[in-house]
Amino acid sequence: MRKSSIFILIVALLVSVVVITFFGKAIEMSQFKVYMESITITNVEPTILGGREFKMMNFYFDYSKEFNSFFVEYEWTPDDATEPGSVMFYLTGDTYTDSETGEVTTYAQISANGELLFWQPAVVTVYVVTTDGSQLSDSMMVVCTALE
Repeated sequence: MRKSSIFILIVALLVSVVVITFFGKAIEMSQFKVYMESITITNVEPTILGGREFKMMNFYFDYSKEFNSFFVEYEWTPDDATEPGSVMFYLTGDTYTDSETGEVTTYAQISANGELLFWQPAVVTVYVVTTDGSQLSDSMMVVCTALE
């Protein structure tokens, strides 16, 4: 081979490396992300009611205690998910707004770590929702009644 042929091959190789580096498709880590496939609240066993799976838990409110709370426990699969346990919690039925006065009464609140705290007896629904992009959720109803 002549020197000019070798020089042209080297230049072509360098140009192709530069072009691929700047214009080639970048590999993103999200392409290798392992999403959660299921999430389940484990505080209670589900029952079948009206052909639907339903989770309900009884919790007793003790006026002699300063705090009436428990942690919402949950499991997810697979164990090797990229963001294991990345969830958020929210409640429905945790407040009441008086239609005449507009006064809002808060019955319960849930923290980011899943601690459900009751201020007074109430019926609330707890939702656990994944935040890793898999769009999964589970829920349970909690019936909090006063301990006599």
